Amino acid sequence: LRKSCTEELVIMGRRIESGEEIPKPLVQLEKLHIPISNEAGLQKIADIRKKLNLPRRGQQ
Repeated sequence: LRKSCTEELVIMGRRIESGEEIPKPLVQLEKLHIPISNEAGLQKIADIRKKLNLPRRGQQ
């Protein structure tokens, strides 16, 4: 891994020295969740319970 990183840094250094424009890095963080309304969340939970044949909370 260290050798690979060293090689990549050398290549990047040569590109910069030759005058190549290096683009700014882009944010690549994955969105873990998108907030939804309480009703939509409850509906999703109900759908999952239905798919997995799980009883509703409080029912056996």
